[in-house]
Amino acid sequence: TAQYTATPVLTISRSRVCKDSLLIYDVLNPYPASSGYLYAFHISGTAVAHTLNPQLLWEPYYQGIFNEYVVITGPTTSTCDDTIYLPNPTIVGGPVLDFSVPFNSCFLNNSFPLTNNSFPFFPADTIVRWDWDFGDNTSSNLKDPPAHSYGYSGTFWLHFKATDLNGCAQKDSQFIRVYPTPEIHVLPRADTLCRGDSLVLLAFTIDNLQWITNYNISCVSCDTTLVKPAISTDYVAQATNIFACSNTDTARIKVYEPFVLQVSPADTSLCIGGKVQFRSNINGIASWSPPDFLSSVDIVNPLSIPDTSISYQIILNDSASCFADTATATIRVNYLPTVNAGADQTVPFYNSFTLSPVYSPDVVSYRWSPVINAISCTSCPVPSGVASQSTSYTIEAANVHGCKAKDEVAVIVACNKANLNLPNAFTPDNDGLNDQFYPLTRGYKLINKFVIYNRWGNKVFERHNFAPNTASLGWYGTAKDKQPIDSGVFVWMIEATCDMGEKVQSKGTVALVR
Repeated sequence: TAQYTATPVLTISRSRVCKDSLLIYDVLNPYPASSGYLYAFHISGTAVAHTLNPQLLWEPYYQGIFNEYVVITGPTTSTCDDTIYLPNPTIVGGPVLDFSVPFNSCFLNNSFPLTNNSFPFFPADTIVRWDWDFGDNTSSNLKDPPAHSYGYSGTFWLHFKATDLNGCAQKDSQFIRVYPTPEIHVLPRADTLCRGDSLVLLAFTIDNLQWITNYNISCVSCDTTLVKPAISTDYVAQATNIFACSNTDTARIKVYEPFVLQVSPADTSLCIGGKVQFRSNINGIASWSPPDFLSSVDIVNPLSIPDTSISYQIILNDSASCFADTATATIRVNYLPTVNAGADQTVPFYNSFTLSPVYSPDVVSYRWSPVINAISCTSCPVPSGVASQSTSYTIEAANVHGCKAKDEVAVIVACNKANLNLPNAFTPDNDGLNDQFYPLTRGYKLINKFVIYNRWGNKVFERHNFAPNTASLGWYGTAKDKQPIDSGVFVWMIEATCDMGEKVQSKGTVALVR
């Protein structure tokens, strides 16, 4: 018997590898091929080969850490087995795929929610890339993409791949079916009925038919059926194909019912010149009579501006001419009272006056405005007052129906030189008393011109177009350069405009005392 000796050593092409990658196991210094020695490779804990070849090409299909070895068996029972281990464990890494997606769906509203629970076998080997290919020329790089919908029915391969930071990638696929949606068409799609009438509905489909709306319908599984709804109803027909996919179509039936017409306002009062906007509880085809004062006679909400009391009759048909009803609307027109406030009065300043308008007999209430010149009352027919300034008064008179009339009267403070007052002396010493020289007036609305001269005829002050009775606009006893002027007598001239527009001129002297 031949004797063989060898010093075999087990080697591996790489000690760290991705799952499904190629590994080469070699027994170096093997026995001669003619010796008949067998090599049993134990990879990933399983005997995967028993061969005369001392080399093994292998793609690991488990992740983990493995102590790989080979058992060498001699050709006879008289030889002893020899076990040779790799010096270092083999590390097989890569992502562990764990994802799910429904296998099928109907095309109508199809949705394929994706669940991804994949993880790295070794926690430190973080997954850094996700690749989804949905099989319809769309893709995603999200870990958890939204539910996917397909634009047409058919069969699709969904491919999924995860790659970790070492570049190890794992991929898997799933077959997906999108079933076609049945076709169904209902006629008529929309129609109107008068309550009590019936209608034939037609449903066209090659698939199983069922009318979902089971209300006043003669047959729920027939493609031709009779309906007689008492109220507006949507009749829904459903078709279901062999894949249990369904689709619906609808016939929308509007039913016109008898109604009770209500017009608002049905009975109202107003003052002449007022208007009424009518409203109806029903929309339809209207006819109003008589046509007097109406903006339109064939709409449900016309506007009326009557100048005398009137009653209307309204006939209204629904838009399908199924039913009609009649209503009435009455407008009572009340006439306005009359009031004449009288002629304007010119009254000396701070003298009393009385307002005596003439009223129609139906007046029952009075309101005066504004409350100026100490008017004696605002709700009496004949008030009185004291003329402290020119004022226009408005009287609003109302009758028992609330109808109102207005008129206006002016009380004018008499405009004359006596009401254009200026002091004969002033003391501009900044003590807060009599420091300015300015016009004090009654019945004047504007000082057109105010000029002051010294005893040599030189102008020392001038102001135009300002409000009377305004101390800040008067003379402070200074020259044009704002320097104080010594005591003395000065001549003033003034031109002013009365409340009613007349112009008054006046002049005089004033003593400046320091």
